[in-house]
Amino acid sequence: TPEQNASYAATATEYGIPVGIQDYITSVTSPARAAVVPPLLVSVTAIEAGLVPVPPSHPKITRLLAGHLDPQRGRSAAPKAIEVHSQARVTVNRDWTVAGAWLLETPSYGQVAGDLAEAGQRLLTPDEWEHACGAGAATLFRWGDDCPPDTVPDGSTTGPHREPNRFGLDIAQDPYRTERTADPSVVCGGDGGGIICGGAGAFVSWLTIATAYRDPPASAPVLENNTRMYLRPAIPL
Repeated sequence: TPEQNASYAATATEYGIPVGIQDYITSVTSPARAAVVPPLLVSVTAIEAGLVPVPPSHPKITRLLAGHLDPQRGRSAAPKAIEVHSQARVTVNRDWTVAGAWLLETPSYGQVAGDLAEAGQRLLTPDEWEHACGAGAATLFRWGDDCPPDTVPDGSTTGPHREPNRFGLDIAQDPYRTERTADPSVVCGGDGGGIICGGAGAFVSWLTIATAYRDPPASAPVLENNTRMYLRPAIPL
């Protein structure tokens, strides 16, 4: 669309990208190909590896929160969720009491894959992930070729990306929630938020949740950082 072209042109000028929008899209998406996808049961939502639920009274939660919440209690409203030193995550009630708590572990990719195998599950291959996301759509995004021109995916609580796809999956909604696949070198569904965080522009930010998005340099930090590992378990039939 004219809006997409304008957004990309501004990004290309600012960052010195030497190609046009179509060439750029081709460079950061997987090619069209034929693939055989076996029957699978696929999780509706991706899960975060290393998120261990514990009681709010867990000693480590109590210790981590000591002195962390007090400076914030003067605010008019409590935040819904707080992450503490990348070691724990808590949800907070309106009266600032802790409603739920999780410890954040950092499992390796191999550990995660092994745990899934023990449960009779596995990660999706890149081909399977793209089919699960696009559900047969031949468009850039799972909902079509257009995207909102004046916002970015993670900042939009409503819109086509927040709706379930044709298979009823919550998928490709937030570039920060990049999903690991059965290929340890390939991630899908985002870039870890690097492009949005760098302020690169609306169109290229939306492009990171395109069904076929693949940009190894942009995704490299995701592969190196186990503190945020999202996976979508599948059960072969």
